Amino acid sequence: MSELYLSAVLDEAERVAEQHDQIARSADDPAHEYLRYAVLRLLEGETDETTTNGPEIDDVTVGYGEDDAMFDSWGDDVEWWETVAPQDGCTRFRIFYPNEHKVVPRGIVDVMAALGAWRVWAGNAAACGSYNHRERREVHYRWPEGHPVEELLHERLSGPAEAVAPDGGRTGDVRDRLVVDESCTCPDWQQRIPDGGCKHMRRVDNEIKRGRVPRPDGRLPIDAD
Repeated sequence: MSELYLSAVLDEAERVAEQHDQIARSADDPAHEYLRYAVLRLLEGETDETTTNGPEIDDVTVGYGEDDAMFDSWGDDVEWWETVAPQDGCTRFRIFYPNEHKVVPRGIVDVMAALGAWRVWAGNAAACGSYNHRERREVHYRWPEGHPVEELLHERLSGPAEAVAPDGGRTGDVRDRLVVDESCTCPDWQQRIPDGGCKHMRRVDNEIKRGRVPRPDGRLPIDAD
């Protein structure tokens, strides 16, 4: 099931990048922007095309923003932060759904799991900002910048690397195995090209070594021999 939802998220993010690229024009991490907007469209049922793998949940509203920025706006007024403190470099999703659901709808859980986000709070929604959700429930998910799923989207948008590293993709510099032509769109890589790669490259390198994401040739390290 998780692979079906991951495919739905990536399919929609790819369409967002092609048809709504303006949402990321001023972003340091375009892939992060495309993916979180894709999640909003999937859960709210507003995709450009029929997505057979997408969730079917009525009356869902999604809001998102930087975790620390949301704390600055609402930290003194709500109890969210008493459970999990704000964290730098993360997006927080606020997902509202009908009160008739006694638990978080499975479609929401599956989409957020496919994205690699984790739940940090759930409860009765309260009126806040421009929305009135007093008769609804909400759940919060946190998703870090530089998550490996961003690299999967990079591969779809830019194509896989032409060759695997001489070591077979199991060891060595992360730039030998990065799926986006050995580069990254973040300012750190574009401006400094640091030794060993930027934080996004190093994160993907670590995930490949642990066998959590495929190498550029599509295989996990344990399948290499």
